[in-house]
Amino acid sequence: MKFLVTGAAGFIGFYVSKRLLAAGHQVVGIDNLNDYYDVNLKQARLDLLKHDNFSFYKIDLADREKNGGTVCRRAVRSRNKPRCASRCTLLP
Repeated sequence: MKFLVTGAAGFIGFYVSKRLLAAGHQVVGIDNLNDYYDVNLKQARLDLLKHDNFSFYKIDLADREKNGGTVCRRAVRSRNKPRCASRCTLLP
């Protein structure tokens, strides 16, 4: 199954992604990598997630002018749509 995880470089998103990968799933991670806390820590987490089934996109979901309603379509470029992407429903 393919999952879209928002905030993949954060504490919760990292561990969710890690568990999904360990269970054999595909994970598309997105994060804006803001400086709310140490960006180096976030990058270190992303380095630990390097896997054939993990792809990462630096996207700011709050920037609607730049991303519009196509954020999720751009993040998940494949014929397999994610099964769990509840945050995508928040976008117009």
